[in-house]
Amino acid sequence: FRDMDDNWVQIAALSAASSQSYPLLKEVLEHFQDDRVAYASLARRLAAMIAAGGKSASIQQLIQQAAGNTPRGWQAPVLEGLAQGLGRNKSPVTPFRNELPALINLFFEHTSAAVRNASLQLLAVIGVEDKSQVKKAITKAVIMAADKGLPDEKRVEAIKFLALDDPAPHASLLKSLIVPQEQPSVQRQALKTLSLIPDHTVTDYVLQEWSSLTPEVREAAINTFMTTPDRI
Repeated sequence: FRDMDDNWVQIAALSAASSQSYPLLKEVLEHFQDDRVAYASLARRLAAMIAAGGKSASIQQLIQQAAGNTPRGWQAPVLEGLAQGLGRNKSPVTPFRNELPALINLFFEHTSAAVRNASLQLLAVIGVEDKSQVKKAITKAVIMAADKGLPDEKRVEAIKFLALDDPAPHASLLKSLIVPQEQPSVQRQALKTLSLIPDHTVTDYVLQEWSSLTPEVREAAINTFMTTPDRI
């Protein structure tokens, strides 16, 4: 680990047999140094390799380790790597649905924005087939998104969370957030989530409210027309 910052050392480590990826990641996490970017980079890449390899037991163990609420510098890169690897892996992600409650709790309760966003990335890749697993969480996200007393960062995250399920029932809320009284970051994310409704809801709203949209939001609004051919 002395030469961890050397990119060639990382390449050599990543070139090792796939069977060595998990033991090597374990060593990286045990020696992890928050102030050295190289550790986060290698942890992310190794986690992605493990997830892409499709060994369910190893992936589940990593999710369980990373889903702890005790802040650790390696949580975000490991979760990001797992999301990237599972996204590339064509195998079913059903075995990991038992980890959904822990990831949902991590999203709402962890103090680190990086960890919260990484857990959301992994949730999106795993998917939510059993809607009862996220019903309470969606309700909580709706309340957070509408709460102007929360930091904008937390509200944006809550709006992103709504995309885990069908956002159509929350169209009225999302539209109410695309107003000049809201911060541009909140408006842009509300537009992105609203655009996931597979019809003309978002484009009809943009055309109707174009004159009231601020310059910072208009570019994001225009992009909603480009998501599907029938919106142009």
